[in-house]
Amino acid sequence: MRIAYTMLILVILLATGCQPLAPQPTPTPVPEQLPDPGMQQAAMNAVESYAKSVGYAYHTPSLTIVSAEETKALVHASVSFQTRKGFPYEEYDALINLRKTGSTWHADPVQEFTKLDWEKDLQRGPATLRSAAGFTVQVPAGWSGFAAPESELIPLSQCGVGFEPIKAVPLLAVMPTGYSAANVPVILRAFQQCPRAQGLGIIRQRLENVRDSDKTLKFERLELIDFAGTSALLAVVSDENGSVLYDVYVLYRERQLEFAVQAHAGQDLTKVLEVLNTMRFG
Repeated sequence: MRIAYTMLILVILLATGCQPLAPQPTPTPVPEQLPDPGMQQAAMNAVESYAKSVGYAYHTPSLTIVSAEETKALVHASVSFQTRKGFPYEEYDALINLRKTGSTWHADPVQEFTKLDWEKDLQRGPATLRSAAGFTVQVPAGWSGFAAPESELIPLSQCGVGFEPIKAVPLLAVMPTGYSAANVPVILRAFQQCPRAQGLGIIRQRLENVRDSDKTLKFERLELIDFAGTSALLAVVSDENGSVLYDVYVLYRERQLEFAVQAHAGQDLTKVLEVLNTMRFG
């Protein structure tokens, strides 16, 4: 997810101090288990080792596969931890790397679990999110999303026109429910960027400069498209680790909007691209 292209194109998002968005905690009445008993035990051992190292009590984790190959897998662990005796249990999550040696699965040590506690109250799907920037998007069942109110948008009078954005605010986030922002494997985000470009050709020129200067990035596509009934610039970029970024830029109602699909390597992008395709302007 933290590919170099993201850092170059969206670095201003880090500078704005905006908090990442993620779904609210989702307690799991019946914890999910991995299909392979060896994988299940290795992941459980990693959770137990972490809990012991920090002195947390915990309830049975819910474990799901994010990606898997013959000798390695990435597992999402959602765990209720009690961080201090007498305190309530709270939801945390982490991604666990599993590796297979011979017939035995082993887990890499978990460095940190992230608390699922966010300031933004996301809507659970199915739902329609309406942005004050002039678009709507459909959130499917099993996913959660947030659209910023008009009060959080940058006024047009304060944005201006320029070659490269120096400020941005999050407009939208849509992602699978039950993940923290640190560990979500695939996510759709939208931003208002300021200053806005004079035209899509200016944005394309900036991305071409990135493509020509950073050979670690592979631009699968960089072209003008019709997006939800309006003209847009599409960039599809991957890095050396196989992480993927779909970037769509739109100039709408005198605002520069960016819609970014970010995903870990090996993720099935079908669902998130279906969400992107529900976008409507007007």
